[in-house]
Amino acid sequence: MTAWSRGLLECRSRAVAEVVQELNRYNRRKIIIHSRRLGEKTISGLFSLYDAEGFARILSSLFAADFVTTARGIEIFQNAG
Repeated sequence: MTAWSRGLLECRSRAVAEVVQELNRYNRRKIIIHSRRLGEKTISGLFSLYDAEGFARILSSLFAADFVTTARGIEIFQNAG
């Protein structure tokens, strides 16, 4: 059984921006990244296709980013440093 058939996205050294683009296809509430630097970072793992907020929490933890849920979506900001 593939990761996708279990509702998961499998990533190996993919740019965060690419992963977000793919996750946004499956979620009503879209992830918006406000930092090019964060979007260019790479990430690996298995992520739920349907849990955009969970992915935002992962980015927050891994990359010292903050996120807030707004009317526009889940907005992610890279902390300076």
